[in-house]
Amino acid sequence: MDIIMATVWIAMIFIPLFLSLSLMGYSVLPYIDKSQYANPSAFKVSVITSVVWILVSWFLIVPRLVGNLRAIGDAVVGVL
Repeated sequence: MDIIMATVWIAMIFIPLFLSLSLMGYSVLPYIDKSQYANPSAFKVSVITSVVWILVSWFLIVPRLVGNLRAIGDAVVGVL
């Protein structure tokens, strides 16, 4: 059961990280590639959206992670 909980907590860290990176890539990179033609307001909105998504995902995940580091450590030590 501890292994399952550790897997869940690790997934809760990496899934928002991948989502935020993919959101940043899809919303910012097209404007960077065509920066000389980009609409400055659209670029600003995409950057703000990406940063807000990263902050929201990390502020929702990190406090839970810090509270459960001991459980994850116990599960890892139990496997070893």
